[in-house]
Amino acid sequence: MPHRRPALGRACLVVVGAVLVPVVLFFGVQALLGVQRVAVPSHALAGKADRGTLLFSTQAAVGRLHIGDVITFRPPAPYGDGGRVTREVEARDVLGVRTGTDDGSDPWKLSTAGPDVELAMARVAYLGYPFLGSVPLVERMLWVAVPLAILAASALLVAERRWRRHRSRRAVSTRS
Repeated sequence: MPHRRPALGRACLVVVGAVLVPVVLFFGVQALLGVQRVAVPSHALAGKADRGTLLFSTQAAVGRLHIGDVITFRPPAPYGDGGRVTREVEARDVLGVRTGTDDGSDPWKLSTAGPDVELAMARVAYLGYPFLGSVPLVERMLWVAVPLAILAASALLVAERRWRRHRSRRAVSTRS
């Protein structure tokens, strides 16, 4: 008679598969393709990339940018606090590109001789909130802890099941 898995064990495997497989694929494919993820921290590009939008970007030379591209970069030296900003390319000429926001603030000029920027290839609204620094640490930790707890619980269930199976086989062999 074939051995049937208990319903709880099957449920754990389904949950682990449903949670961990997409997460591993999500981060694994990113790493293999050389894609970075950037969470938009402000409302500077309302309509194009709202706060909390997750951008998938690749490195691009400033000379390859086009008007309307959404890029992430470190502002020129006298501006900003060293953090990265996400802006739209507003104008382009032989020397570089000019960026800005919807309200016309932050008109920075980036030189073609400057460092590469991160060019947004795809965006997913609201998925970037867990990656923002403004989200409380406890909530960010839950995004990691919950899948790990599910994985640990399923591993314990599998180990316990194998131990019981081994113990029952041992008991049968000692009776014979």
